Amino acid sequence: MRFASLTLVIVLVGSGAVIAHHAKALFTDAPGHVDVPMQPSTTIANRIREVQRYRDLDYDFSMAVPAGWQPIVTIDGGQPDDRSIETGHAVGFEAPRDGQAAGFADYVLIEILPGSRSGRFMTDGTRARPVRIGGMSGVRESLAVDGFDMGREQLDLVVHQAEVSGVGFTIGFYAIGEPSRRALLEEAFELMIRTFDLDRPPFRIS
Repeated sequence: MRFASLTLVIVLVGSGAVIAHHAKALFTDAPGHVDVPMQPSTTIANRIREVQRYRDLDYDFSMAVPAGWQPIVTIDGGQPDDRSIETGHAVGFEAPRDGQAAGFADYVLIEILPGSRSGRFMTDGTRARPVRIGGMSGVRESLAVDGFDMGREQLDLVVHQAEVSGVGFTIGFYAIGEPSRRALLEEAFELMIRTFDLDRPPFRIS
Protein backbone atom coordinates (compact mmCIF):
# COMPACT_ATOMS: atom_id res chain seq x y z
CA MET A 1 0.00 0.00 0.00
CA ARG A 2 1.36 3.44 -0.95
CA PHE A 3 0.87 6.45 1.33
CA ALA A 4 2.08 9.40 -0.78
CA SER A 5 -0.97 11.62 -0.31
CA LEU A 6 -1.46 10.76 3.35
CA THR A 7 2.13 11.63 4.15
CA LEU A 8 1.74 14.91 2.30
CA VAL A 9 -1.28 15.91 4.34
CA ILE A 10 0.34 15.07 7.68
CA VAL A 11 3.64 16.79 6.90
CA LEU A 12 2.05 20.01 5.69
CA VAL A 13 -0.60 20.46 8.37
CA GLY A 14 1.62 22.90 10.26
CA SER A 15 1.99 25.24 7.29
CA GLY A 16 -1.73 25.53 6.66
CA ALA A 17 -2.41 28.70 8.63
CA VAL A 18 -0.19 30.80 6.38
CA ILE A 19 -1.61 29.57 3.08
CA ALA A 20 -5.20 29.25 4.25
CA HIS A 21 -5.66 33.03 4.61
CA HIS A 22 -5.24 33.38 0.84
CA ALA A 23 -7.32 30.32 0.03
CA LYS A 24 -10.26 31.45 2.16
CA ALA A 25 -11.16 34.08 -0.42
CA LEU A 26 -12.05 31.31 -2.83
CA PHE A 27 -15.26 30.44 -0.98
CA THR A 28 -17.95 31.84 -3.24
CA ASP A 29 -20.96 31.96 -0.93
CA ALA A 30 -22.10 32.04 2.67
CA PRO A 31 -22.65 28.77 4.52
CA GLY A 32 -25.92 27.11 3.59
CA HIS A 33 -27.56 23.79 2.86
CA VAL A 34 -26.89 21.63 -0.16
CA ASP A 35 -29.45 19.60 -2.09
CA VAL A 36 -27.37 16.42 -2.36
CA PRO A 37 -28.68 12.98 -1.35
CA MET A 38 -26.39 11.79 1.44
CA GLN A 39 -26.18 8.50 3.26
CA PRO A 40 -27.38 9.03 6.86
CA SER A 41 -24.65 9.15 9.49
CA THR A 42 -24.62 6.61 12.27
CA THR A 43 -24.01 9.42 14.77
CA ILE A 44 -26.23 12.50 14.63
CA ALA A 45 -23.51 14.65 16.20
CA ASN A 46 -21.29 13.98 13.18
CA ARG A 47 -23.78 15.22 10.57
CA ILE A 48 -22.65 17.97 8.19
CA ARG A 49 -25.30 20.65 8.66
CA GLU A 50 -23.97 23.46 6.46
CA VAL A 51 -21.68 23.64 3.46
CA GLN A 52 -19.89 26.23 1.34
CA ARG A 53 -19.07 26.20 -2.35
CA TYR A 54 -15.31 26.30 -2.96
CA ARG A 55 -14.03 27.45 -6.36
CA ASP A 56 -10.44 27.04 -7.45
CA LEU A 57 -9.75 30.05 -9.66
CA ASP A 58 -6.59 28.65 -11.27
CA TYR A 59 -7.76 25.12 -12.06
CA ASP A 60 -11.43 25.91 -12.75
CA PHE A 61 -13.08 23.38 -10.49
CA SER A 62 -15.59 23.77 -7.70
CA MET A 63 -17.24 21.61 -5.06
CA ALA A 64 -19.13 21.88 -1.81
CA VAL A 65 -17.15 21.43 1.40
CA PRO A 66 -18.30 21.40 5.02
CA ALA A 67 -18.70 24.95 6.36
CA GLY A 68 -15.95 25.89 8.79
CA TRP A 69 -13.36 23.52 7.38
CA GLN A 70 -10.14 25.45 6.76
CA PRO A 71 -8.66 25.33 3.22
CA ILE A 72 -4.94 24.53 2.93
CA VAL A 73 -3.17 24.54 -0.44
CA THR A 74 -0.62 21.73 -0.10
CA ILE A 75 0.79 21.58 -3.64
CA ASP A 76 0.87 24.35 -6.18
CA GLY A 77 3.33 23.51 -8.92
CA GLY A 78 2.53 26.26 -11.38
CA GLN A 79 -0.51 27.58 -13.19
CA PRO A 80 -2.29 25.27 -15.67
CA ASP A 81 -1.37 27.58 -18.56
CA ASP A 82 2.33 27.53 -17.67
CA ARG A 83 3.63 25.06 -20.27
CA SER A 84 6.99 24.69 -18.52
CA ILE A 85 5.58 23.44 -15.19
CA GLU A 86 2.95 20.74 -14.78
CA THR A 87 3.69 19.23 -11.39
CA GLY A 88 0.16 19.26 -10.04
CA HIS A 89 -2.12 20.93 -7.55
CA ALA A 90 -3.71 19.83 -4.28
CA VAL A 91 -5.90 21.54 -1.72
CA GLY A 92 -7.08 20.07 1.56
CA PHE A 93 -9.81 21.13 3.96
CA GLU A 94 -9.10 20.63 7.65
CA ALA A 95 -11.98 19.90 10.00
CA PRO A 96 -12.35 21.98 13.18
CA ARG A 97 -10.59 20.27 16.06
CA ASP A 98 -13.40 20.84 18.58
CA GLY A 99 -11.14 22.61 21.05
CA GLN A 100 -8.46 19.93 20.99
CA ALA A 101 -4.98 21.45 21.09
CA ALA A 102 -3.32 18.41 19.55
CA GLY A 103 -4.15 15.30 17.64
CA PHE A 104 -4.68 14.45 14.02
CA ALA A 105 -7.14 16.70 12.19
CA ASP A 106 -9.62 15.15 9.80
CA TYR A 107 -9.27 16.20 6.16
CA VAL A 108 -10.91 16.16 2.81
CA LEU A 109 -8.37 16.53 0.02
CA ILE A 110 -8.45 16.89 -3.74
CA GLU A 111 -5.42 16.63 -6.00
CA ILE A 112 -5.09 17.22 -9.73
CA LEU A 113 -2.06 15.71 -11.45
CA PRO A 114 -0.93 15.71 -15.07
CA GLY A 115 -1.05 12.57 -17.20
CA SER A 116 -1.43 9.26 -15.42
CA ARG A 117 0.29 10.29 -12.18
CA SER A 118 -1.61 9.31 -9.06
CA GLY A 119 -1.43 9.77 -5.31
CA ARG A 120 -3.99 7.05 -4.71
CA PHE A 121 -3.23 4.60 -1.93
CA MET A 122 -2.62 1.33 -3.75
CA THR A 123 -4.72 -1.61 -2.59
CA ASP A 124 -5.60 -5.05 -3.94
CA GLY A 125 -8.69 -3.56 -5.57
CA THR A 126 -11.17 -6.02 -4.10
CA ARG A 127 -13.21 -3.24 -2.47
CA ALA A 128 -13.06 -0.78 -5.37
CA ARG A 129 -16.30 0.09 -7.13
CA PRO A 130 -17.23 2.42 -9.99
CA VAL A 131 -18.34 6.01 -9.42
CA ARG A 132 -19.31 9.00 -11.58
CA ILE A 133 -17.70 12.30 -10.61
CA GLY A 134 -18.32 15.49 -12.54
CA GLY A 135 -19.60 13.45 -15.46
CA MET A 136 -16.42 11.35 -15.55
CA SER A 137 -15.98 7.67 -14.71
CA GLY A 138 -13.77 6.70 -11.79
CA VAL A 139 -13.34 4.25 -8.94
CA ARG A 140 -13.85 4.62 -5.20
CA GLU A 141 -12.98 2.58 -2.13
CA SER A 142 -12.49 2.77 1.62
CA LEU A 143 -9.65 1.37 3.67
CA ALA A 144 -8.22 1.28 7.16
CA VAL A 145 -4.63 2.21 7.99
CA ASP A 146 -3.66 0.63 11.31
CA GLY A 147 -0.70 1.97 13.26
CA PHE A 148 0.32 4.76 10.87
CA ASP A 149 3.71 6.04 12.04
CA MET A 150 3.75 9.73 13.01
CA GLY A 151 7.10 9.72 14.75
CA ARG A 152 6.30 9.33 18.43
CA GLU A 153 2.69 8.31 17.74
CA GLN A 154 0.99 5.37 16.07
CA LEU A 155 -2.41 6.31 14.66
CA ASP A 156 -5.25 4.21 13.32
CA LEU A 157 -6.80 6.06 10.38
CA VAL A 158 -9.69 5.58 7.99
CA VAL A 159 -9.40 6.66 4.37
CA HIS A 160 -12.06 7.12 1.71
CA GLN A 161 -10.66 7.67 -1.76
CA ALA A 162 -11.79 8.05 -5.35
CA GLU A 163 -9.89 8.61 -8.55
CA VAL A 164 -10.68 9.71 -12.09
CA SER A 165 -7.93 8.88 -14.60
CA GLY A 166 -7.42 8.07 -18.26
CA VAL A 167 -8.68 11.45 -19.44
CA GLY A 168 -5.29 13.11 -19.94
CA PHE A 169 -5.00 13.98 -16.26
CA THR A 170 -5.79 12.39 -12.90
CA ILE A 171 -8.05 13.71 -10.14
CA GLY A 172 -7.89 12.17 -6.68
CA PHE A 173 -10.35 12.65 -3.81
CA TYR A 174 -9.63 11.67 -0.21
CA ALA A 175 -11.15 11.84 3.25
CA ILE A 176 -8.63 11.01 5.97
CA GLY A 177 -9.12 10.89 9.73
CA GLU A 178 -9.43 8.86 12.89
CA PRO A 179 -11.98 6.03 13.29
CA SER A 180 -13.89 7.88 16.04
CA ARG A 181 -15.11 10.36 13.41
CA ARG A 182 -15.76 7.83 10.65
CA ALA A 183 -19.32 9.05 10.02
CA LEU A 184 -18.20 12.65 9.52
CA LEU A 185 -15.48 11.58 7.10
CA GLU A 186 -17.93 9.50 5.09
CA GLU A 187 -20.28 12.47 4.72
CA ALA A 188 -17.45 14.87 3.82
CA PHE A 189 -16.23 12.46 1.15
CA GLU A 190 -19.71 11.96 -0.30
CA LEU A 191 -20.27 15.71 -0.36
CA MET A 192 -17.01 16.31 -2.17
CA ILE A 193 -17.38 13.73 -4.93
CA ARG A 194 -21.10 14.36 -5.52
CA THR A 195 -20.75 18.13 -5.96
CA PHE A 196 -17.44 18.29 -7.87
CA ASP A 197 -17.60 20.24 -11.12
CA LEU A 198 -14.72 20.83 -13.56
CA ASP A 199 -15.16 23.67 -16.05
CA ARG A 200 -12.18 22.88 -18.28
CA PRO A 201 -9.30 20.40 -18.53
CA PRO A 202 -6.70 21.38 -15.91
CA PHE A 203 -3.70 20.45 -18.08
CA ARG A 204 -2.92 20.43 -21.77
CA ILE A 205 -4.08 17.18 -23.35
CA SER A 206 -1.97 16.21 -26.35
